[in-house]
Amino acid sequence: MNARVAARRVVHISDSPDESRLLAVELANGAAPLELTRVASRPELRRELEAANVDLVIADLPFPWHGAHDDVSELQRTHPDIEVIFRWGEPGARNAEPESAQIERLVNQRIAQNPVRVQSEAERREMMRELARRQDALLRLQRRPLWDFEGALRDATRVAAELLEVERVSVWEFAQDHKSLECAMLYRRTAGTYERGAVLVSPPRYRRALESSISLVAHDCQLDPRTSDFAADYLAPLGIPSLIDSPVRVDGEVVGVLCIEHVGEPRHWSILDQCAASTLASHISRAYEVRRRRESEQRLIALERLDALGRVAGHVAHDFNNRLTVLSGWIGLLRHDLPAGSATEHCLTSLESELDKATRHVRELLALGQGERLSKPESSDLHVEVERQAPTLRRVLGDCVNFEVDVEGDAARVPLGAQELDSVLINLATNARDALGGRGAVKLSIVSGAPPAALPGAPGPTVRVRFEDDGPGFSDSALAHLFEPLFTTKPPGVGSGLGLSSVARLVRLAGGTIQASNRRPHGARVEIELPRLD
Repeated sequence: MNARVAARRVVHISDSPDESRLLAVELANGAAPLELTRVASRPELRRELEAANVDLVIADLPFPWHGAHDDVSELQRTHPDIEVIFRWGEPGARNAEPESAQIERLVNQRIAQNPVRVQSEAERREMMRELARRQDALLRLQRRPLWDFEGALRDATRVAAELLEVERVSVWEFAQDHKSLECAMLYRRTAGTYERGAVLVSPPRYRRALESSISLVAHDCQLDPRTSDFAADYLAPLGIPSLIDSPVRVDGEVVGVLCIEHVGEPRHWSILDQCAASTLASHISRAYEVRRRRESEQRLIALERLDALGRVAGHVAHDFNNRLTVLSGWIGLLRHDLPAGSATEHCLTSLESELDKATRHVRELLALGQGERLSKPESSDLHVEVERQAPTLRRVLGDCVNFEVDVEGDAARVPLGAQELDSVLINLATNARDALGGRGAVKLSIVSGAPPAALPGAPGPTVRVRFEDDGPGFSDSALAHLFEPLFTTKPPGVGSGLGLSSVARLVRLAGGTIQASNRRPHGARVEIELPRLD
């Protein structure tokens, strides 16, 4: 390339003022004074081209206005002396360079302030050794199985920390509303420890920057406008001056981010560092895809179990219903020979009531495999039903279990009938009693759920039912399959595996959700969230 006068007029095609400020900081590292102007429309671009001599155009993709592709093509045709550099790519249209390569080419080749220095043989050999070391580490990582999702995250964060020689490497997941990030795995290199569970607020411009890049490279992350929102509460307290954040994509959507965080003096990330970060993020994306596929397979298996269970339930319920009909007939015959109001007649009335309940349970058994209600959906006041059912729940739990009921707020009508609520609460109480072994404490709480969002079509208010005990809690395998039909943690012949699955079915048919978790330091919690009808 022939040396020429350094570029002094730079036009930046971008709709982001933050990106322009960052680019100006990057370009200011050169010795030549230059002036950068951002344009976000066709008239602005034409005005800049007519007003003064432009030496360089840097275009961020996707373009900020419709038809900009043709405008830039026309610029290249009519002004062949103006160099155009594209950033972050447009699939199928242009070959885009990584951001760092663009800045390097801009400073060393186009502005030509620092001539390219020929690499020595020793430097070339050192670079090849480093490249081979990194490729070997990445190859060994990619050969490991991804079925164990948590293990895959542990491997990836540890390899990243060792490969790039940084103190902290973490994987964060975006919440569904994209407003927060939760740490799925954090590896500390010096201590060799893993952590998880921290939560950070996700600034909108940070997410936009991730969506528009392969890797977010921040040599000074506390001043970089893309990451500076994290400076006060996260980066500065932890002593992180430089980072690379590579988005984790599943089916094209950014679901998380791989954070490579350098602690100590500011660090300038090399091209090899950036390539390694992108490769590691792709590996983690595959782990997320495998997890999603496994979840889909497990849901399919659960549906197949439900289908098989429905067929079996139909045969069992049919035979059982025949016997209930015979019993009801015998009770009717016995009534003819008894005086009204006698003790025996009262017992027969109670027996008839129990037979009616058994009949309804048979119908529920039939509905279990059909995924629908046999009767018309009903509603009931949750507070009233909990108060009415409390004595029964105490008897189910036993005398050695301390049972507490905590009802918050006013009446709450939910889309479950009284009998359906009874079935839900008794199943939860039975499960807690068996987990406690007859001794311990159980607390039933009714609290307000999520408030209604001020958006058209948003979900309405909800109410939550929490069932908590101080027992041993759930194992990881139990939590993964707890609400599946026929799954039980009890010995053979003791548990049927239908209790919690029927609870989950009723809750979901009512438009609610159910979750199970462990309490700290010990104990289990089942939380049901139901829509409020009042």
